[in-house]
Amino acid sequence: PERLAQGIILHDGTCLFEQQHPQRFAALHRVDWVVSLDRYETKTHREVHSLWGVFATTHRIWLLHAFLFLTGICYISGDSPDTSSGKIFLQGNTPAVRFASIGLLVPLHGLLWSFARWQTTSHTALRWNRTLCSSLQSISYSILWVLPVFTYAAVRYLEFKGEHASAG
Repeated sequence: PERLAQGIILHDGTCLFEQQHPQRFAALHRVDWVVSLDRYETKTHREVHSLWGVFATTHRIWLLHAFLFLTGICYISGDSPDTSSGKIFLQGNTPAVRFASIGLLVPLHGLLWSFARWQTTSHTALRWNRTLCSSLQSISYSILWVLPVFTYAAVRYLEFKGEHASAG
């Protein structure tokens, strides 16, 4: 990689890859490794030994499993029992609300994934990502992650409105 090649500096201040190809191996003993491998300049990740690193790399699997599990639960559960007691369930009384509630996984997953990436990304890489393009990408991700909340709210409202129209 070009950035790594530019970052390997010799004790005299020259770059290792400025040397002719045959002389590079002979110049390896003069590399200033402390400067060349400075974590604030070269590393793009932090070596974090936690479950956040595991989640950051396997987040799609977790999302798929949670989605399939909740879809199975919604499909098997059928219609909810009589709600004459006035209790309102999170997953609603109709299949539309039950399946719309599965979409609430997306914002939760997005928040957890963002936090996991923040935990495992180095300060250097975070500093490089302060561009207009990355800011617009973050805003678009946030909008896409919030859409299931609006869908759930709209379906829930239509269910509520339909119950009151049939009762009155």
